[in-house]
Amino acid sequence: MEFADQHVVHETQYFTDPFGAPPWRPALAKPMPGRTIAGTSFPASSGTALDLGVSK
Repeated sequence: MEFADQHVVHETQYFTDPFGAPPWRPALAKPMPGRTIAGTSFPASSGTALDLGVSK
């Protein structure tokens, strides 16, 4: 980003094609209700988010 007088005057964003998660990652997550994680045995309605000890 480039700034002038505390304002953004130029910004460049780079995007790539979507890519799948690495093979080890699905084991760390459960799908959101109504979604599935490709390549796992989790059913779409299997429950809650991964508990990382963070209160909601």
